[in-house]
Amino acid sequence: MANSVVHFEIFASNVERARQFYERTFGWRFEAAGPPDFYLLNTGAAADPGLKHGLLAKRSGPAA
Repeated sequence: MANSVVHFEIFASNVERARQFYERTFGWRFEAAGPPDFYLLNTGAAADPGLKHGLLAKRSGPAA
């Protein structure tokens, strides 16, 4: 995919609920990485990874 997004971050108060939502709604795949409630994600197949290097993590404070 030309000009694809290569990095983005999603922060959630309830990471497990957010992960399940994105899996069911968009079919995204999550891989646990680093500390608890920290996931890397890919949104497409290996041949066309779509949105790549996404991150889902626990929010540590109020959103700015």
